Amino acid sequence: MQLQYNIFFPGVARKLLDVCNINLSSLFPHRNQRNVERYRCPYCNYSTDRTTSFKNHQLVHSGERPYKCHVCSFGFTTKQNLRRHLPLHNFPNLN
Repeated sequence: MQLQYNIFFPGVARKLLDVCNINLSSLFPHRNQRNVERYRCPYCNYSTDRTTSFKNHQLVHSGERPYKCHVCSFGFTTKQNLRRHLPLHNFPNLN
């Protein structure tokens, strides 16, 4: 938690570590353990610890493209890819 906290508030995490008398290197095994790849694709070597990432990846194998362009009807597996596509039609990047 402190490593993430440090990204937003530099220096604060260091003070918390000093107060709690925790060595920064002792947090790394915890970080590595937290990022255990819980989801493994049965079709390829892809693995992740995030449910959303895994669900998006499964669309690659199923061929499903749920995000459709309202101009040309081309389908995309993620909203982000659809947003990148829209400027090709001279539309702003919609959220």
